[in-house]
Amino acid sequence: MKPTVYATIPDFDQEAQAVFQLPPEDRGDHIYMGVEVCDLPRPEDEPELN
Repeated sequence: MKPTVYATIPDFDQEAQAVFQLPPEDRGDHIYMGVEVCDLPRPEDEPELN
């Protein structure tokens, strides 16, 4: 059985972004589980902060 390696979760803005786990990748000697940081849509009734 191959070991599973998980990506480190980067710093992100929890109010404006979300982190999702990507599908596993077979990298030969291990299985890699990456992450993706995505911006969340801003609600239309919420004003932007300056």
